[in-house]
Amino acid sequence: GTINGLFENLLSLVDLNMEDSYLSGTIPKLAAGMTSLQQLRLDNCAISGTLPPLSQLWNSLRLLDASRNMISGTLNPEIGNLQSLSELDFRFVSNLSGTVPPEVSVARRLSKLELSGTKLSGSFPAALLNLPRLSDLEIQQSLLSGTLPPFAFAAVASTLEDLDLFGNR
Repeated sequence: GTINGLFENLLSLVDLNMEDSYLSGTIPKLAAGMTSLQQLRLDNCAISGTLPPLSQLWNSLRLLDASRNMISGTLNPEIGNLQSLSELDFRFVSNLSGTVPPEVSVARRLSKLELSGTKLSGSFPAALLNLPRLSDLEIQQSLLSGTLPPFAFAAVASTLEDLDLFGNR
């Protein structure tokens, strides 16, 4: 079935988990007005369309998992405005393209960033390695390119536990 309009009156909702539900629709229709939302799990649904302006919708968002969906478009630079965001997962959103905006590195609480299996391209965003809480960075099988200087991991040396950059250029 579709999710359009299904949750529009749940304005105080804090956690929405629809993993593996295979409900279709778009994120704007799903969560418009859910300003208290802290966790949104949409892993392995049939969500399509483009990403909404996230900072206008969810200032309190801590976790966004939209992996394995049919979302298209680019990562909006305003993701950096989500100051509560600690986990962002767009793994295997194969129509996600463009570059990783450097503004993502402004999300100082970000500890987990998973962008594997996308069409993200351009230079590897070395600014991500300045995130003070980064423990898990997975951007494998994408179209990123470039090299990192030897000192690139100095800022995350004490926090980084999982690094996967396999299959890039």
